[in-house]
Amino acid sequence: MFPEHCKEVSIKNVEFPLAEKEIRKNLLGKTAYKKTRFIILNNGDDWAVVGIRKPQTKNLFSKIEDLEILSLPDSTQYLDDNSINVLSPTQMAEKAQELGAETLIIKGKFEHVSFIHKERPVPVIIFEVVPPEPPKLVELVKKVLYSGSIGKAVKIIPKILNLHDLAAKSSGRNIVFPCNASGLESDRKTFYLDQRPDLPDEVRNSISLIGCDLSLRIFKTLYGTEPEFFNFCPKRLAEAERPKQLTITKCCEISEGHERIGGIAVVPWGATEKEVEEALKDLLSEEVGT
Repeated sequence: MFPEHCKEVSIKNVEFPLAEKEIRKNLLGKTAYKKTRFIILNNGDDWAVVGIRKPQTKNLFSKIEDLEILSLPDSTQYLDDNSINVLSPTQMAEKAQELGAETLIIKGKFEHVSFIHKERPVPVIIFEVVPPEPPKLVELVKKVLYSGSIGKAVKIIPKILNLHDLAAKSSGRNIVFPCNASGLESDRKTFYLDQRPDLPDEVRNSISLIGCDLSLRIFKTLYGTEPEFFNFCPKRLAEAERPKQLTITKCCEISEGHERIGGIAVVPWGATEKEVEEALKDLLSEEVGT
């Protein structure tokens, strides 16, 4: 459980023991603000979280008709951490898992307070390649999820292919990578396809291309030969693996927006934060709606 917004959460310092009987005795029949759906109770080092039900009314305050005790002190932890956006269920869930907390109350950025209770994050795999590092798509996904624009907790599962490891498997005395700006290097003679290097016959006869389908087409067009080829396209890797969890990845053949292939969302190679956000919302649409 995770409140839609921290404005639904009220904090009340009390002097009575935070036990079920005392909570009911002291809250039922009392008034609460119209937007309040949850009350966090604090007594010294003890914390508890209660969900409340009130009659629909235009008044600013109304009486609490019923309540559900979500957590008591034995299962509730409190954390003061201004690095956490309490509007982000993913960031809240990550911290709760780190602390082993069933229910976690956090006072986070801008002094905002909220809680997360028994939330089960949705696993999302990120297929990405490095270098460059850090992996851009992983960073973009984290930025979107930590912003709070996705109303569901996500468990991020990076699956990273290191292109240096892929190059090490090749047999050619010469290596071709797609782009000089990628940070890719090799201990063998190295060329970059975007530089349109002059490749003599003796080089072409022992060359390995580490790239994607587009890189292969470009190489064959420029040089008229077929090199040893290692395909690192994240989209192709994801499709080949057929992951059971929801997956987001990228492909240079997509120019803008995103493409949906079953449980896989594919964004452009140079995706923007907005494109990643839209892809995640599409991917998580059923879960977010629950």
